[in-house]
Amino acid sequence: MQKILIKEFQAITEMEIELSNILVLIGEQASGKSTISKLIYFFKSLPQDFIDLIFENLETDVDLRDLFWSKVRQKFYNYFGSTRHLPDFEIEYYYDQDKFISLSLHPDRGLKFHFNPDNFFQSIFVNNEIRRFIQNVRQLSKQTNAYERSAFQRVVNDLETYIKTQFNEYRLPLFIPANRNITVSYPDQFKLDFYGNLRSDLVRQESNPSKIQSIDLHLMISFLEQTERIKQRFKSNDFLDLVEEKEILGLPVDRNTLSIAQTKIEKILRGQYRQDQYGEKIFYDDENYVHLNNASSGQQEVIRILQDIFLILLDKEKAFRVIEEPEAHLYPQAQKLLVELFAIVLNQTDSQIIITTHSPYILSALNNLLFARRVSAKNDTVSEEVGAIIPPISWIEPDTTDVYFLRDGRCTSIFDNETGLVDQNYLDEISEDLGADFQELYHIHARSFA
Repeated sequence: MQKILIKEFQAITEMEIELSNILVLIGEQASGKSTISKLIYFFKSLPQDFIDLIFENLETDVDLRDLFWSKVRQKFYNYFGSTRHLPDFEIEYYYDQDKFISLSLHPDRGLKFHFNPDNFFQSIFVNNEIRRFIQNVRQLSKQTNAYERSAFQRVVNDLETYIKTQFNEYRLPLFIPANRNITVSYPDQFKLDFYGNLRSDLVRQESNPSKIQSIDLHLMISFLEQTERIKQRFKSNDFLDLVEEKEILGLPVDRNTLSIAQTKIEKILRGQYRQDQYGEKIFYDDENYVHLNNASSGQQEVIRILQDIFLILLDKEKAFRVIEEPEAHLYPQAQKLLVELFAIVLNQTDSQIIITTHSPYILSALNNLLFARRVSAKNDTVSEEVGAIIPPISWIEPDTTDVYFLRDGRCTSIFDNETGLVDQNYLDEISEDLGADFQELYHIHARSFA
């Protein structure tokens, strides 16, 4: 079981959080949800950072350890800002029960980074096997024919597998931030200028660490880069075209799952997504459509999540996703369908999803999927009846789920392991407050007509 321990960092006083296949963080604004999700993403993306570092320095014999330490410190600064003003903090991330990385502060307030145990560190940096992998990649990096390209790809895959095995981290990471409508709601030229300005800002910040920065720039740039890759996959295609394209190539496709996913996607969008030479559109019927950059805020906020989900299912990808506020600008029914799509991804692929949310509807929808699984497990003779309400493809296993409520620098698990459900008291808390206000107003109203 992977987990993270945090003490005295930003809004967090002390927390310990276990990572299941689906982790939901709920709480008021500034309660630490984003801090936790960014820290988890920080650690889970380190294996890919190391792989990227190897290829960036493939032609030179440099000490990768020093470069990696430098890259980690810069990445931490990019995500969380300067450490100079922070109190002493401790952060430990466990890739499994025996391997963890800790972050703390040196006496000079610089970042201190430590692998535990030592053989975890050695297996990544100072072991003959990693040197052999790198040497093989280097020798085959200049391919001149199809055979050499194939051999190069094999040794690259072997290297990546070796590194990810050491970290016990196989999933491809992506952080999907809030305010993601920027990827569709502005003209292409503006996005190009904006993207270029972001890149320029980052170069200036990395060359001048004292410069004040917007901490979310790096996460937004990573998301913009992924968005461009997604758009390329959908270029002149809709969802069904991508399925047929794979079938033509003779690649395995789960038509049933993808059909279910596509139906839910179209219900959320209230139309069909298509892309042609004139751009991205949502068709309401065969003839009537709206350009995506003129669509509703909810459609713009959710489209990249939906495309990403579909591609994960299409490619059977092992994915790790952090999704901030997936409910943004969505009607409760659409939130319900989106949670069902998350469940399909978890059931059909070896993926992991972290959600930060303010929405009780997200938790209620999650509870229904958990309860469907529980009812069926208790009495398999009613599985068909349960499946008529909620299809089994969307049931969620309780032992793959964690939900935490954040308040006053600490977290509380609000997932009841006995019932396999989210604690109803937390679902009802805000409703009770609103109901109490209404009752007091009603008593005043009743007295005024007595």
